[in-house]
Amino acid sequence: MDTIIEQLIGPTDPNDFVGRNLIIDQYHDLLRDFVRGNDTVHWIHISGSAGIGKSSLLRKFRMMTEQERIATGMVDVPISPHKGKEFLTDIKHLIDEMAPEWRSFLQRKMKYSMDKVIPVESTGYEVSSDKLNSMYLDFIKDLDVIDKKMKESKYRNAIFLDDLDRIVNFEYFSLLQIFPLIAKYLKDHNSNILFVTSGNLLLNEHLNLKESNVLHLKLNQFDFTEAELMVRRRGKLVKSDREQVVQASTRFPFDLALRQLILSKEFDPNILNDEVIAQTLGFTDQEVDLLRYLSISEKNYFIYDELIEHFDKAIIEELRNNILLNISQDGYVIFESMALWELVSHVFKPIDPRTEIIILLNRIREQAEIGQMPSVRDVKIVSKNFRSIKETSLLFELSGQLAEATKAALEGSLFKTAWDLLELATIGLERTMDYEKIADLQESIAKGFAKANQEYFAAQSFQKAGEFFRKAGIEWRSVSNFREAGLRYFRQAEHTEVPIFHYAIRSMLTKSIRAYENANELNQAKKVKASALEILKGYEHHNKYFEELIMSG
Repeated sequence: MDTIIEQLIGPTDPNDFVGRNLIIDQYHDLLRDFVRGNDTVHWIHISGSAGIGKSSLLRKFRMMTEQERIATGMVDVPISPHKGKEFLTDIKHLIDEMAPEWRSFLQRKMKYSMDKVIPVESTGYEVSSDKLNSMYLDFIKDLDVIDKKMKESKYRNAIFLDDLDRIVNFEYFSLLQIFPLIAKYLKDHNSNILFVTSGNLLLNEHLNLKESNVLHLKLNQFDFTEAELMVRRRGKLVKSDREQVVQASTRFPFDLALRQLILSKEFDPNILNDEVIAQTLGFTDQEVDLLRYLSISEKNYFIYDELIEHFDKAIIEELRNNILLNISQDGYVIFESMALWELVSHVFKPIDPRTEIIILLNRIREQAEIGQMPSVRDVKIVSKNFRSIKETSLLFELSGQLAEATKAALEGSLFKTAWDLLELATIGLERTMDYEKIADLQESIAKGFAKANQEYFAAQSFQKAGEFFRKAGIEWRSVSNFREAGLRYFRQAEHTEVPIFHYAIRSMLTKSIRAYENANELNQAKKVKASALEILKGYEHHNKYFEELIMSG
């Protein structure tokens, strides 16, 4: 699975980049000004929805920057709040370490050390101006020393920060508020340092981009030509398949790659559901359970110790090994890619029972119409959700949906599925006490089972129809259904192999006798009792059972 995930979320090779031509030209012009020392912005921020290609563009920019002989460095945005406190210090150290010759000079000649940790406030969105100013001054003090030495050496560098939105997870908003201050300082001093950052759209309000000294590049979806070109470069698809992928997608790079992958696994690229995604990406049932649990969260941020209380550590580690999850050394967990997180949140998040039941029943009906068995999991989820519903009117509505699905399964010769769904519909209708409706449903399904020569299922349904017609006070229809039940039980017993299923045969013959007795067909009940002794001849304990039954009768 790791290769598949890497193929899906890995940034595009900068040498094989598709689209964004105007934005790339804009960045190229800015780089030239930066190299020439022209007054320009020193902070470029890329924003857009998850999966729109921010990371790929950031890496393209980094390659372009290095081609201009500008030193570059990448600082990993922290996963955990503890590392978040050191984030500004990490940035400062990276800038310092990119040119060891001046660090040595500063330490030897100026006795200046860059080791001081810059404290970061985590008091929520609002940070007092005094605390923010203190952080800013601590950072700028070191930055100013470095920048002066860089100018002496005519040296320039650029710092790249991807996924800046991770900071929102642990609410160190002071980090985001300080970026506009740093950007203003860099521009005012025509600094030899450039920052390039990226983050999702929700981050923008915290960065105050409208009033900052920043070049804000907001990404949009590909146009159809760019989308088709990306699909063509990622795999050998015929034109009709490429068009199908593009039309099904949002034209976001991640979505295009995902739907192309789905098509390669012979699924319909128009369908994004948990089953398709699980099979496409190779998730096990245990991994799907974990993803369902994670999808409930409001944000991409989890605590490892809490997860291992509910799930096997090996499952979590497997997703980590397959590049799905990123786990910090101090026990914090995120999805490696925000696009993957949003996909999981969208596809695997549990929905309200009514909606999920209807979605699954529609799927079962569609499968039944082409004779495909539904997954055991789908039927289990329907059953679990249905049994948890308390509202009578909702039960009545869903029982009707279950009845329709039962008929579709029966027509598709999915007899066990039809029986399971019929049982659920009966449970729901019984709680509404609409006994005649239950009896009508059972009788109609029983006739369908009988027509398909499914005698045992038919017998059970006729029997239930008889019981519910009796509860409804419609005796003549009750008698008719009990009579049919007696006949079907007996036929099934006659055609069942005695040596293997003799206990089952005894049960069916007993049910036949009881059904005839309920229909007041006492002579027919006696005939079945007599036949039972013949059918189970040689099974002394069964014969004794029926002899006692005859005596009691």
